[in-house]
Amino acid sequence: MKRVHTRNKQAVRRNRNGRIYMALIALSLLVGVIGRPLLTQFVRGNTPSDANRRSARKQWSQLEQNQPDLSAQLDETAYYPPELLELLAKNPETLDYVKNYPALHDQPPAADLSAEAQGETVPLLLQWDTRWGYHPYGSGLIGYTGCGPTCLSMAALCLTGDTSATPIAIADYADQNGYYAEGAGSSWTLISEGCSAFGLDADELPLDENRMIQALENGSPIICSMGPGDFTTTGHYIVLTGYEDGQFTVNDPNSIIRSGERWSYAQLSGQIRNLWAMGKSV
Repeated sequence: MKRVHTRNKQAVRRNRNGRIYMALIALSLLVGVIGRPLLTQFVRGNTPSDANRRSARKQWSQLEQNQPDLSAQLDETAYYPPELLELLAKNPETLDYVKNYPALHDQPPAADLSAEAQGETVPLLLQWDTRWGYHPYGSGLIGYTGCGPTCLSMAALCLTGDTSATPIAIADYADQNGYYAEGAGSSWTLISEGCSAFGLDADELPLDENRMIQALENGSPIICSMGPGDFTTTGHYIVLTGYEDGQFTVNDPNSIIRSGERWSYAQLSGQIRNLWAMGKSV
């Protein structure tokens, strides 16, 4: 009886060791199939969905192939959502935002806009600013879905000086009040109606150069919903901030470069779907 018991214990140990060995083999295969970035997240218990795994690997491979200078600056052991990799491929200006995702995305957002609220000019805010760009909005993050709240925040800071009207506060308000349209981003009613929650009025304008110039000269920044063209391939919001030497100045929440350029009415008019002159509520 004693020898039988010893044999049973030895068999149990062999089975346990065999299971451990098979688990190690499976783990090594996992490395080869999904790559180190996604394996890291698996081990940490923060595994993305299977669909996101596949999409992330596809976007990563495309970035490595087409823009190796950008992919080389990312951490290959970290996970980046496919939407961020796609954003980076389209807009290299977002490199720091995407690069800092692993370290900052789960940190509490901090948005002190007291400096931006000073002065009479419309401050340029970027939707992918790391202070708020990782905050959820709709089915994504403000960094790639939050152009509407970011534009409304620019207008509020300029016209009311209310530093609580951050992209985060406006995005949360839009989410909670049905102003986010799945697959389309912020609805037009966020600008035309939702602005009242932040001390603003919106006056819908016709697509008329003289009316636009007049509104800007009266101190009313203009939020524009843009169609495909220079600013987007689908849909986007920008802010017209002034008119100088026959051209409009623009705050594009998705580009510092485009915000530094001047735009003629002929360039903009074919891309504008709707526009609102923003004013302070009385």
